[in-house]
Amino acid sequence: MTDNNFASVTETLDGFGGYDAVPREILEKAAARGTTVHKGCHAYGMKLWTPELKQCQSDPELKGFFESFRLWFDEYVETVIACEIELTDPVNRIKGHPDLICRLKQEPNPVGVDYKTPVTVQKTWKMQMAGYCHLARPTWPDLKRFFCLQLDRAGRIAHARVYDRQAQDVAVFVQAARVFNYIHGR
Repeated sequence: MTDNNFASVTETLDGFGGYDAVPREILEKAAARGTTVHKGCHAYGMKLWTPELKQCQSDPELKGFFESFRLWFDEYVETVIACEIELTDPVNRIKGHPDLICRLKQEPNPVGVDYKTPVTVQKTWKMQMAGYCHLARPTWPDLKRFFCLQLDRAGRIAHARVYDRQAQDVAVFVQAARVFNYIHGR
């Protein structure tokens, strides 16, 4: 367990998402959907049975997203290394929970994956992946790629939006986290 005074990767980027014009009810519904889908995907990847997994397999609002993940996972994932693990940077007081660290078939190095349910790519995704790369580097120095796995509502195989671990992106994320912590007195 970490100090609650650590800023999360997503928390540091909240102000850059451009969601101010979206009605609160829509954001809350999307967040609830995303949480359940994430939990169902986590359970599937870890070979666990959970109520969320059952819900993702049967609820028409969630089934397509889950099937999209399942098709991708079964096709590409060789080994699950970690799911929803907490990673921290105590120097910069940052924490994050990437959805999946795994080895893909035909690839020697681990990759990081973050599941996404929005239809359109969000401008903060690249920075979020840079934040996770920064946090994962001490534990998995051979982790070469981190990507968003954009799940499809209709159940077609998910699309990987790859963000290579670029030094500039990581440096910009760390600076954004430092500014966030400074403003919030952390």
